This record gives sequence, C-alpha cells and structure tokens, in this order.
Amino acid sequence: VIQLDLGKIKLNKDVFGIRELINEVISVSTAMNKNSVEIHYHVEPIVPEYAYSDRSRVKQILINMMTNALHNTKRGEVSLVVGATLINLDLEDQHAPVAYGANQYNITFTVNDTGCGIAEDRWKTLFKPPEIANHSGIGLRVSNLLAKKLGGSVVLKHSVVGKGSCFEFSITVYEEEPPVIDRKTLRTLGGKKVLIIHETDDKIAICKSMEKYGIVCCLASSYNEVLLLHMDKTYDAVLCDTTASCP
Repeated sequence: VIQLDLGKIKLNKDVFGIRELINEVISVSTAMNKNSVEIHYHVEPIVPEYAYSDRSRVKQILINMMTNALHNTKRGEVSLVVGATLINLDLEDQHAPVAYGANQYNITFTVNDTGCGIAEDRWKTLFKPPEIANHSGIGLRVSNLLAKKLGGSVVLKHSVVGKGSCFEFSITVYEEEPPVIDRKTLRTLGGKKVLIIHETDDKIAICKSMEKYGIVCCLASSYNEVLLLHMDKTYDAVLCDTTASCP
C-alpha cells in the first residue's frame, strides 16, 4: 500500500481485448463462487473491442470487486455490467495515439450484489485504512489507488443493509486496433490447421491472408456446417465470427 501511495508502482500498458478480459474475470469469479449464487455479466455494444491500458491491473481490480461481492452474498446474485460513453476529443490532443483515428471512451465496470450491504455511517471510511470487515483480496482502498494510477476511480454507488451494494470502477481509454502479430511469429505458424467459421465471404479473404504464411485453412459458414463436415477432423485453432452460430 505504501508503494502505491508513493506512486512507485509501475504500469505495463498495452493493447488488450476488453471482452476477452471480462471472460477471464467471470471464469475466475465462477471458480470462487463458494455460495453458488448466480453470476451474470453483460458488455454493452458501445464498448470498444480493444483498449490501451494496464491489463493486469484492470483485471486485478475487477477480480477484487467480484471477490468482495461474492464473499458478502450468501444467496441471490452478483452481476458485472460493462458500459461506455464516447468522449468528444480535441483533434490536437497531445496524449492521443500516434495513429490517431481512434475514439476515447469512459469505460465503466459496475458490480452489483444482493449481499449483506454496508451501513451508511461506514461509507466514508470504505477507502481509508483500516478497511471494513469482510472485504478480501487487495482491498477497496488499494483497488481505488490502482484505479487512480490508471486515471480512473472505484466508488460506492449505493448500498442498503440486507439488500446489497453497487460498486463502480471507471477508466478513460483510447479505442485501439487489434494487436498486430509480427511476420516472424506468423511464419512459425506454417503448417498449422485453422477452421474459420464466418457467415459472409470475408472468410475467404481471411483464409488467403493466412495461407501466405503456410497456414492451412478450412472454411465453414455456420456451426451446423461444422457438425456436418468437420466434426471428425482436428484443428490447431478455430476462428469464429461473433455473428456466426457458434456454441
């Protein structure tokens, strides 16, 4: 905590997939769900696919928030909702990416639970040491310090004793393009077999791009087609478009 207070912690920022990160957080949360409460999550369509920030720190904060919610919820549910608001930018913004054409978003991660709740007279001390009882992981105070280091914050939106709480982690990020794999790495994939499931003819262009590096591609337009024609075959990887009928 002292290291965070003094601003000595180092951030490792890079481009990462937001939805992929959320899937990992939900997977970890499900494994920690000792009370077998329902876990729900939703990522709003406006949320960009990729962003630039410290992935491990964002994940650490979210897992801590979910851990706290699950720990304090004996029955009912815990939910994680990811939303975004597009921010109007000055085109001369000195902090914009070099290949600027991306939008800037305020991303919100909202965790709701139907747990024990927090008394109102304790709200002001939530983010100050010592932390309230029944909160584990890296703690609310440290989560908020990490969030501030990332340019965001963790706040208590509301809480009712006996009914549950709502915490929100917000951060401002630039929308980014998917991380690019260098050609040297692509060449190591030569001979690998990949199944591409895509409803449109885009899969043909994707296949041609991959074949340049020796990757063997097989195409399918739907999951039903996979069941009919490809179930007896083995692939090193499967690429599935989000609009296709995938399992």
